Amino acid sequence: NYALFGGGVSGLDFSAVVDAYSSSLVKSTPAAMSVARSLLAATAVGDYALFGGGYIGAQSDTVDAYDKSLVRSTPTALSKARDELAATTVGNYALFGGGYANNAVSTVDAYVNNS
Repeated sequence: NYALFGGGVSGLDFSAVVDAYSSSLVKSTPAAMSVARSLLAATAVGDYALFGGGYIGAQSDTVDAYDKSLVRSTPTALSKARDELAATTVGNYALFGGGYANNAVSTVDAYVNNS
């Protein structure tokens, strides 16, 4: 029901802000991400939007999930902290792959939506 945009950086300040736009283009601001960061990846699976990884002065392994009511939860962390990663969805799986953690990362983390 929403398009979500989260994180980023302005100057030296990392952002935890999430902006949500409804199908009527009405903007709302749900709870902030658990960690302010930039260079993260996002995807959606089932009724969830997920934001993973990123940079907070060092690479992050945090994943934040927002349900269709814009309630935030924090699922299990990525297996490896990294930024500049990619995310996509295949079937019931949200995938976070690659990225950078002082060198290139070839790890892929999968989150399954059982609902």
